[in-house]
Amino acid sequence: MQGLVQAVEFTKKGAKKFQISGSWYYAGRCKVDGLEVGSEIEFSFNEFGEEGRPKLKGLEWWKFITRGQSQGQGTQTAANPPRVAQVVTITEVDVLRSVSNIVGNACAAGTVKSPEELEKWFVAAWAGLTRKPQEPDEEPEFDDKIPF
Repeated sequence: MQGLVQAVEFTKKGAKKFQISGSWYYAGRCKVDGLEVGSEIEFSFNEFGEEGRPKLKGLEWWKFITRGQSQGQGTQTAANPPRVAQVVTITEVDVLRSVSNIVGNACAAGTVKSPEELEKWFVAAWAGLTRKPQEPDEEPEFDDKIPF
């Protein structure tokens, strides 16, 4: 299978788990050094768990996908990853962490002195990190005379 690593989290017991193309996979005995959010990988998994309960998925092996590489050609290891541009997925948790850092630094600098100012800083930081550039509704008309 192929997929994009969208999130990396830890279980309550401290084991790593990865969200790959919308499904969760546990590391188990598979080495996952170098596997991080944004990595495009080819992988295999097995299902495990108790009878009568939803099956969990465990990674058996994985390798990075390089652009232009046909399947089965070459093997990339976690110790020697390919140098390709990676897609970065920014989650709401990432945005909240950044907002917290911005507002916390403003508080530490003494800029924020009231709950109202705290709210304004939060809203401004959130909007600044999540606002997408607006595209114009229509193309502007160019009616300037071109000098000859």
